[in-house]
Amino acid sequence: MYRIPIQNIKGILKQVSSKDLIQIQRKIQLLKNSDVHHIVLFENIDFEFEVGDIVTYNTSLYFVSKVEDNKIFGYVCSNTNGDIELKGLNLFINTDIERKIEPNPHSLKYIFNTNVNRYVNKQLKKENKEVLKLKEDVYVSRNVQYYNYYPLGTILRDINTHEEIVYLFNYRKRPYCAKLEEMYNDNYSIWQYSPKYYCVEDELTLLGIKDMLEGFLSEKSKKKEVNKTFIPILEMEYKKLKKEIKKV
Repeated sequence: MYRIPIQNIKGILKQVSSKDLIQIQRKIQLLKNSDVHHIVLFENIDFEFEVGDIVTYNTSLYFVSKVEDNKIFGYVCSNTNGDIELKGLNLFINTDIERKIEPNPHSLKYIFNTNVNRYVNKQLKKENKEVLKLKEDVYVSRNVQYYNYYPLGTILRDINTHEEIVYLFNYRKRPYCAKLEEMYNDNYSIWQYSPKYYCVEDELTLLGIKDMLEGFLSEKSKKKEVNKTFIPILEMEYKKLKKEIKKV
């Protein structure tokens, strides 16, 4: 028998809408395309492309501009940073060249959120050509740059040992985490891990993430050598979390 901690209780079970399932399917497909092969897609849920998706087609990179009657159109774009997996890259979108394309789900490289889509559409109407900076998942604090591959607080499980960790952030292209068992014992340390050995299992609640960040930002944890480099990142995440909790 396993006693479920109260902070893991998220609410009353409710049915997920078909619209939400499609969005979840899109995110799962994106993870699979990023070499997280052990993630399984939903059955009987069709994949759909949306305006703002970045896809590859015939060796070129495209920004999906329209989806009409199962026809997909895209602007040719180039990646000025040379690494499509790094969130924070600059994309040059050439609105002179819009083509009908036929990408498949495996060609999906990036998904914009709704707010960014609105910003992008507004900018593309302003100018014929636009350099777009993808910043919604990149935060800079005290010259420390990082990004989130998974949402902060995602619980991952080792596929071999079944050890559970909590994803924190990617820094200099390396993923970092906290060990769940250590945190249960009021020990907050940041560790690097290898993503290919872990699968997504669950996620912490907002209050669970708050407790975790407060643990890392305690005087005791701040003094640890393994944590010192990352304190500015954790402080930034804590400020963002407090704003999110106020909205709820």
